[in-house]
Amino acid sequence: MKKLNIIAVLGILFIISSCTSNREPDTDAVFKSITKEYQLNSDGSIDYQYHHELKYLTHYSFNRAYGETFVVYNPLHQVLDVVKSETTMLDGKKVESPANALNEILPHFAAGSPEYNNLREMVITHVGLEVGATVNLDYNIKSEKGYYPYLSENIVLSEKSPVNNQKIIVKIPEGKTLNYKLLNSSVKPKISKKGNFTIYTWRFGNITALSHDYNVPHDGSYLPRLIFSTANMNDALANIKNNIDLNLNDNIKKTIKEKLQGVEKPIEKIAIIKNIVANEINLISVPIEFTGYKMNSLNHVWKSNRASLIEKNFLFVELLKLSGFDADILFAYPEFTFDKEIGNLKTFGYYLVKVNIDGRDMILSLNSKQKNDLAFNLDNGVIVNINGEKFDANANIADIENKISFVTSLKMNIDGNVKGNMKAEISGAANPYFDLLKDKNNAKQVIASMTKSKMINSFELQNFDFSACSVTADIKCKKIWKEQGNYYFLNIPNSSLGIKASHLRALEENRTSPLILNSTIDETYKFSIELPDSIQFVNPINIEMKNDIGNVIISCKLDSNVLLIEKLLKINKKYIAVEDYKNFKKLIDIWNKKTNNELILKK
Repeated sequence: MKKLNIIAVLGILFIISSCTSNREPDTDAVFKSITKEYQLNSDGSIDYQYHHELKYLTHYSFNRAYGETFVVYNPLHQVLDVVKSETTMLDGKKVESPANALNEILPHFAAGSPEYNNLREMVITHVGLEVGATVNLDYNIKSEKGYYPYLSENIVLSEKSPVNNQKIIVKIPEGKTLNYKLLNSSVKPKISKKGNFTIYTWRFGNITALSHDYNVPHDGSYLPRLIFSTANMNDALANIKNNIDLNLNDNIKKTIKEKLQGVEKPIEKIAIIKNIVANEINLISVPIEFTGYKMNSLNHVWKSNRASLIEKNFLFVELLKLSGFDADILFAYPEFTFDKEIGNLKTFGYYLVKVNIDGRDMILSLNSKQKNDLAFNLDNGVIVNINGEKFDANANIADIENKISFVTSLKMNIDGNVKGNMKAEISGAANPYFDLLKDKNNAKQVIASMTKSKMINSFELQNFDFSACSVTADIKCKKIWKEQGNYYFLNIPNSSLGIKASHLRALEENRTSPLILNSTIDETYKFSIELPDSIQFVNPINIEMKNDIGNVIISCKLDSNVLLIEKLLKINKKYIAVEDYKNFKKLIDIWNKKTNNELILKK
């Protein structure tokens, strides 16, 4: 009998283990396969074929995530053919999407722009969806000769759901060269020949889904990615340069002259021009690939009061030149994607503008919140101008560190009222150089980053340049503490210019993707608070930790009747890799812990 029971138990365990091994991953859906095929024909036309087989595992997958597929194309230059949209239901029944399940709309990014109202977005609605259903989708897009100047693509292999198998095929005719780069994957292409074509085939398996982590690098540097092009970088940029008319008509010249009349400071002139381009001209968010890498003339942009982001940057440069500035448009690429042999305009991170201000080259963007030279924020990137020439953004800032320092001396009375002085020294990325150039009274913002404006009795800008500034202030505040019984609680403040500027959420125990900060961190706070004889300090703190990412110090102690407080946080990396995350979390947890930032006093 015991033998039979053992056999029965083993049989049950075998069945359970078999079922477990065939379980779908813990996700809303899974791509069983994805195939993308690109073919450059000898006449310059391009054929693109797409296929996926997607299995739906939750109600969310078909009610929200994958109920429809969206395909953007240009009917004036491209032909879209939806070959198949078929659902295999759980019982094996096959249901094709009917004709009325294919509907064309205007892409949202082309709204309000007659120049791009010819674009269409095919909405393919999948029918017969249920948990366990699988959709097979096939469509082709044929681009006519000349619409695209070359074949290029920047493919992130990860999707919102896991991919079991993915195949990328690229076919190029004789006489053409394909340059490519594969990132975060060791897969090698199979290269073969058929007829007049050389065929590159990459096969990938078990690709994990995109991470839902926050503060991930915007450039996707941690993701598996395939970049390829039949043009080099100089040719790709030359195509842009040759496809935009930069001439400015007399009306534009007259308007800018009137706007700048009576303005003397170079930074004020730049601010006026920047405001016109950034805020007075409407932005059309059409990705450059959907325009065939062609742009409207600057005269048209001005007259229509509409521009794509690249058109805005070209206009910004030309208006600066018109106003006597030496300026140039720049393309900023993440270092990991840049290759001078791969001309792909989908791999850069920013359009930037270089302008010479008082003999010094500085990098600007059309971002209204820019406070200083963007060179402080562009580490580990490659910047090139329209001619493909590299620009060293770090040349003028190599010895300047990102630092924040506040030294505060206060005297407290028996009622918890305090008065004293504060000195702030800010260098690098957080230094509000442009704001100070416009108006020295903006120095108040530096002190206000640390304390409430109403506490600032007076302030003075001691000195400033692009590298650093120094501001002093007299501080006065009533009842700085919170009273509970015979105890008084006082929070130690931190400046919003430090780690707070990265807007980190509560740190989870583990991450599957890197974490990115606004900049490296070096912030120091020193307080001395003279206490009345009748007030005691209850909770001395002495914490210090150092690891490969940086270090943290929090010290609160009483020396005679003076409370001495020191807080220091250094994070020496802007890019926190997954393997460094735990050390980063240890430092930040100490820094943010409530009991490490709260002083307790007693009368």
